[in-house]
Amino acid sequence: TKKVNIGMDAEPKEAIIEDYWYESKVAKIIEILHNFQDLFPRSYNELKGVHESLGEMKINLNESTCPFLKRPYMMNMNLRIKVKEEIDK
Repeated sequence: TKKVNIGMDAEPKEAIIEDYWYESKVAKIIEILHNFQDLFPRSYNELKGVHESLGEMKINLNESTCPFLKRPYMMNMNLRIKVKEEIDK
């Protein structure tokens, strides 16, 4: 991974980019992130025109409940063989 500054010098904004792309591709991605900073916010406070409560996700759980494990999903043997063949291609 590679940390890059997509903000202005007065207001630096750090973004993390994977570095397995070619340098030309990374340069284009950095340019896009720099030109469209308002479309790639780091927090909900940076989203223009969107209230903070719209970006939050809450799941109300009963405090007396506890998590439980489900049995793993078993795939049909014929389908499993076909999937394995496709993956191995």
